[in-house]
Amino acid sequence: MFKLLGTSDDVTTCDCCGKRGLKMTVALDRDGEVVHFGRDCAGAALYGRKSAGNTDRVKFWAGWIAYARRTIAAGTDAAFAAAEDRLSRAGIEAARCGDELMVRTPQGWTAVAA
Repeated sequence: MFKLLGTSDDVTTCDCCGKRGLKMTVALDRDGEVVHFGRDCAGAALYGRKSAGNTDRVKFWAGWIAYARRTIAAGTDAAFAAAEDRLSRAGIEAARCGDELMVRTPQGWTAVAA
């Protein structure tokens, strides 16, 4: 089972299909191992098949996780509160847990570190 962790600009090759030169990849947890897939392959891994709708879902959730990571980077209480508030207004459940912000995605809770 796969779980969405976020995105990466550093890894530009899909671990699923081998496509190279990607602008970004999606970091996924596969039973404790971090893999990087292109958005289409991530959509198939998370939602069962490659489709424009599944790719759009991956973009949506990866975008919010990236937003949360950028916002809490300062590590201040105000930064965590701002991220929680914005996610809540978007209808996304989030809660601070120590130095991480837990974000509820369709695959379960994802820990976003500062």
